Amino acid sequence: MARCVDCRTYKVISPAFQDPPPYEYDSPPTTDTQPASTASGSSFPGAPQTPSTSSHPPASSSVPADLSPANFLHIHEQNGSVRGRYLLDLRLPRPPAGFLPEGPSAENIKLESNNGAVTAEVWVVGSEARAHACDYKTGPARARLTFFSRNGAVRAKVHMPASETPRVFLTINVHSRNGSTSLTIPRDFRGQLTAHTDNGRVSLSSELAARTATLSTAGGTHTYFVGQRPASNSWVTGDGKGPGDSVDDAALWTKNGSVSVRYADEDEGVSFWSSLLKPLGL
Repeated sequence: MARCVDCRTYKVISPAFQDPPPYEYDSPPTTDTQPASTASGSSFPGAPQTPSTSSHPPASSSVPADLSPANFLHIHEQNGSVRGRYLLDLRLPRPPAGFLPEGPSAENIKLESNNGAVTAEVWVVGSEARAHACDYKTGPARARLTFFSRNGAVRAKVHMPASETPRVFLTINVHSRNGSTSLTIPRDFRGQLTAHTDNGRVSLSSELAARTATLSTAGGTHTYFVGQRPASNSWVTGDGKGPGDSVDDAALWTKNGSVSVRYADEDEGVSFWSSLLKPLGL
C-alpha cells in the first residue's frame, strides 16, 4: 500500500486579515493533445527513463472572477458528493480556533466524502507568501491540497497561474479507497509523482510521460520524477525532511480503480466539466 505524502503545515506569518488585491492574469494558451500512454500490472512501457529536456513555458490559467478566495478550507460530506471550483489564496491567514482540527497539520484545502465522489478544480495564488514563510527550519512556502473519498471517484484539477512568481511548491494527495482517481497538474510541476492501485491501471498522458522518468515500480506502486531532476539527485518533498532541493510532490492512491495524471492545460474535451457541472444543474 502506498503511503500518502506526510503533510506538515508550514507556519505563515500573516498580518491581520484584509481583502487580497484584485486578481489579473493572462489568458491560457492553446495546446494540442496526444493520446495517453498507459500502464498495467508492474510495468510502464510508456514512460522513458530519462525525461525530455524540451522546455515548456509555465501554463497561464485565468482565475475566474466569480470565485471568492479561501485558505485552510475543509469540507467534509458524510453521505454526498463534494464538487466545486475554488480559489486558494495563500496570503489569507488561518481562521480562528475552532474552525479547523487542532494541530499544525491542517491542509490549505481538504475536500473529503465518506460516501460520494469528490470533483474539484483549484487555482493557487498568493505566491508572495513565500517571503513570509516561517524560519529556515520549516523551509519555503508550500501549498497542501488533499482530496479524499472512502467510496467514490476522486478527480482534482490544479492550476498555478503563470504570473505567480516566485512559485510556491505543491503537495497534492488524491485518495480513494474504492473508486478511480485522477489529477491534472500545472505544466511547471517539477517533482515526485507516486501512483498506486491494487486493482486497476495507471496512465499518464503522452505529454506528461515524455517529461517523466520512472524511479520504481513494485507492488502496484509507480514512482516517477516529473521534469528535470536536481543536480544533486536528492530532493525534499512535502514532509520537509532530508537534504536536497525542495520540489513539488503528488500522490494518488486507490485500492479499486484506475489512476490517471495529465497536465492541466491539456484538452480533456467536456469530460471534466460535465462531471463537475451536471450535479449542479448547469
